[in-house]
Amino acid sequence: MRNYGAMKLRVGRLAGAVDDDSLARAGETINDAILRIKRERPWSFLRSLDDTITLVAGTDIYDTPAGLLNVTRVYYLGTDDRSKVLHKVADEEFVRDWEGNTSGEPQVYRLVTQDTTNYQNRLQVAGVPSAAHISTYGNTLYIEQTDDVDELVSDSDYTVFPPDFYQAIEYLGAGLLCMQQGDHQQAQAYLGAYDLAIRVLKADDVARYGSLFPVQPVLGAAPNSWRRAHNYDYQRIP
Repeated sequence: MRNYGAMKLRVGRLAGAVDDDSLARAGETINDAILRIKRERPWSFLRSLDDTITLVAGTDIYDTPAGLLNVTRVYYLGTDDRSKVLHKVADEEFVRDWEGNTSGEPQVYRLVTQDTTNYQNRLQVAGVPSAAHISTYGNTLYIEQTDDVDELVSDSDYTVFPPDFYQAIEYLGAGLLCMQQGDHQQAQAYLGAYDLAIRVLKADDVARYGSLFPVQPVLGAAPNSWRRAHNYDYQRIP
């Protein structure tokens, strides 16, 4: 495993500059790269099943638990105990295409407000759940959120991303650093290498766990935790 200091040195060497100023800028591009990679997809190892909302027939807006800000997946369980995922849509699409939908089956959601005192979102669903829907599927709506990814500060810090991701982080960091230095040809080469690396990582994440948990938890139960194995792959803790 490589800490922040080692990653800065590798990025500096890739960009052809290891003086103090270049290493400081390499640190900035590494943090930029980590944030960008976090946004690439809801990575399975960053997700957590955090809480639930109780659906009420005819009600479309619900308070979410305080502190739940990074909502990445909302779903309820079907009669086969598999997830039925609600898709997140932007405000414009929600108002234009979904608001007032009375199908009775929740299909999409948006986060409509944020209480800056208690850090609380409100979640609006469409279609509005009906009594028949709740009778069939129950009244529990599950919410997952993505764990925060802290910025690296000290050279002894480690990113929460597994070692599988180090090369992608360093390629992207080096590409961004080369762009700052005006070496656009080398920047494009590293950004191209990053694109290939991140595609593999995304495909692996989807293949292992998909966009859903492979084994759905029973009603009211949390999925098992994830951990890294010695080969830096991921495994479920039994």
